[in-house]
Amino acid sequence: MGLQFSALTDFIPAAEKIAEKKDSKTLEGWDRDKIGAHIVDRFVDIFYLWLNSHPEMRLDYYRDILAEYGLSTDTLDRADTAGCDARCILAMIFAAIRAERFSEGFLMTLFADGSILDWLRRLEELDR
Repeated sequence: MGLQFSALTDFIPAAEKIAEKKDSKTLEGWDRDKIGAHIVDRFVDIFYLWLNSHPEMRLDYYRDILAEYGLSTDTLDRADTAGCDARCILAMIFAAIRAERFSEGFLMTLFADGSILDWLRRLEELDR
């Protein structure tokens, strides 16, 4: 049996690069904004593909899931993922993607500050 979250955790190396270079204008010779935007867009596409294949996660109720863990969209970047199960982590990602629609750059900020990286590492941990 394959790893359930590998389509998402495959983004760990890219998320590491964005987080490492958050104070730099370049990412291995590329404009950080351009390459970062491409990575973020691709991540969103893959997330939705993954989500469509896993309706059992019922992430349409992501706000309720976050509330169960004492989280909201406003606190995502401060969330302690150690106590989160996969559904909570996925709800966090989904909330961040949804928030991007109202606050352009929100998702990139979470990539740059290492939040997305932490979440993906937690998913990887849960996949073992």
